[in-house]
Amino acid sequence: MGADRRLSARDAVSRRRRNAPCAYGNCVGNVRHALCGFRSGGGGYTAGLPSNTKSGIPAAAHQPNDTQVEAARYVLFGRILPTLRHELVGDLQALRYGVSIVRASTEPADVEAAINRLGEQAAKSIASADAITRWFLPDPHALNAVDEAIDDCLALMHPEWQMRGIDASLRSGAGTAAVRGWPFRELLLACLVALSDDLPGAADLALRARSRGSALWLTIRGDPAEREGEQPRAAVPRRLRWEEVEALAVAHSIVLKRRGHRIALRFSLEKTGP
Repeated sequence: MGADRRLSARDAVSRRRRNAPCAYGNCVGNVRHALCGFRSGGGGYTAGLPSNTKSGIPAAAHQPNDTQVEAARYVLFGRILPTLRHELVGDLQALRYGVSIVRASTEPADVEAAINRLGEQAAKSIASADAITRWFLPDPHALNAVDEAIDDCLALMHPEWQMRGIDASLRSGAGTAAVRGWPFRELLLACLVALSDDLPGAADLALRARSRGSALWLTIRGDPAEREGEQPRAAVPRRLRWEEVEALAVAHSIVLKRRGHRIALRFSLEKTGP
């Protein structure tokens, strides 16, 4: 059973930098109750499978809209690039500062300590550069732990959310479950962006992840909050449309259901051991 944990800015960012009758006939237990609001005819929609498919597996003939997929990725990259750039620039500036300390130091002990810090800072810079590569040139076969991937996406949204007064909590029962990193991160981030675009100001986002058999169920719920918030100072490229998020889900063969500010996603779990 997962435990609730509040994800402040420091929580998500620090973890990321250290690492990083229900419409669903086959959902059980608490997942059934979490998803029971997504019944057909309830004002929501399903992506990733045709309406006559009950197994949760998309039909091969249900092809994604390539134009919408590329549009969604363009908007996503525009939203996360400032955060990725800020992290890389910060690491490089610290590296430059360390070099100036080495040059100015006259004591051997100070020089040695500064050189050791340079090595650590260089490693952080490489990690920041690798993070950019993972988003813009993803490995389609790479696997990620579920909680780590969720924290990574939340950390990318944090700079914008902190200003707007948006807070997130995660209840996870995924344990050591792993998923294919690229589709999981891309679709989760798209849902977070589109959902936060729908919310007019401060809000609370509740995420819940649970593994059931060979599937991972992830639900997201957004509710307005009575606290101060403001719109981002920098203009965003444009709002991410839900039909574009739906196209991403179809492209990755992932089931997505939405009703208002409630979202349900189903991912396939991957084996990590022998």
